[in-house]
Amino acid sequence: MEQVEKKVFVCTVFHHSHLRPQGKQMAKEFCDSWRDSDLPYKLIVVDNESTCDYSQYLVGIDYHFIRVDNQKEAKGITGAWNTACEYSVNHGADIITGFADDVHLNPTLKTFVDSIEDDNTIYAPLTNGVGGPWASFQKSDQPKPGFRKSVKWVNGFWLGFTSQFWKDKQVDRNLFDFNATKSMDFWAGQEFMMPVWTSKYGTKVEVIGDAWLHHTKLRSWKQARKKV
Repeated sequence: MEQVEKKVFVCTVFHHSHLRPQGKQMAKEFCDSWRDSDLPYKLIVVDNESTCDYSQYLVGIDYHFIRVDNQKEAKGITGAWNTACEYSVNHGADIITGFADDVHLNPTLKTFVDSIEDDNTIYAPLTNGVGGPWASFQKSDQPKPGFRKSVKWVNGFWLGFTSQFWKDKQVDRNLFDFNATKSMDFWAGQEFMMPVWTSKYGTKVEVIGDAWLHHTKLRSWKQARKKV
């Protein structure tokens, strides 16, 4: 029986301004790593009220660009994640993954995508860029072949799930539901949805050791939220 190729949408949020002056460079590095990795996916870029143009960095990439003119009204980076997810599902995605822009992609993302199968599981890669003891199991300087670990939650910098996961758990088209947890706001805390989903749906969270992403971890969204 011929295997049907899954439609994969990779989502990210770009922002460059005086609030986040590193944003333009992060976008360039993200796009350069995409081309270097020869990724066969659709890229969804949400431009969250940037003061620069990114078109020169996106040359040669299959992408869709969504411009947000007022990120505060659009509910910040959390709103941008929700927008990217909804667009992906509405345009036929089978798998959705992303979301940070301060990431250097590499070919292990293909292995990560191939691991996303269960409709009630959140998946995450290993990375050098996480902090805090609760995420220590996710921290590594390189991939760990064959390593898989079920955990309570992961750092929210990069997640993966099926479109059915979104369909089963979205509330008013928001997967990251502001009414579900006080620990999440417009700018941070998206990973706090994981215990909500686990309690409500029995959702599992799994780290995929064969996938590893460099994460610069600027924390600039948390810093900028007081100024927006």
